[in-house]
Amino acid sequence: MCALIPLCWQSTSYCDNKEESQLLKYFRQGLYEDVLGSNFGRKILKENSSTKDDLVSMVKCNIDSVLSSTDNKQQVEFDVLLVGAASLQLFIQNNWLGPVTSQPPTDFIQNQFIAQLDEKCIEDLSIDGESVYLLTRYLPYLYISYIILNQCQDSFTSLKVHSLIYAMIYQSNQSKKKIVFIQALAQTVFN
Repeated sequence: MCALIPLCWQSTSYCDNKEESQLLKYFRQGLYEDVLGSNFGRKILKENSSTKDDLVSMVKCNIDSVLSSTDNKQQVEFDVLLVGAASLQLFIQNNWLGPVTSQPPTDFIQNQFIAQLDEKCIEDLSIDGESVYLLTRYLPYLYISYIILNQCQDSFTSLKVHSLIYAMIYQSNQSKKKIVFIQALAQTVFN
């Protein structure tokens, strides 16, 4: 599971305080729901101090806010990566590896976004009119990772490779594979 996290970041030297240290412990132990439910996870996914109207804008605003309020940007980027990777792992666990998780993804998202969440997931995760497989379990976990690892990547200096990993997993959930999409994303990441 730690394959999503670069080896240089798996060192505990990035864990300056108790919360971040606990976040990394949760991730290493496979307690991905605890990563999303942590104080940091809630700060990214549930706080809406800016009163944004959609989940993507709110998460972007929260990430930018957390990044601008710290001197240790590398630590915060790492923590955000843990939240995005934990969400991606929960999607993988629920759809391929098992067991099905005990908490639905809606437990980690602010209530105002839950009503339109399924529709928004399908709309935003569709490419060229090709919809995601509709019988996928807990699609919002993939959507959360999409928001963090793809939509918010401009805020970070070190998430580009993880966007490629996300894209490859996302593509495996499409009924028709789009090799052009993967090639274009790889070109973006490695240039």
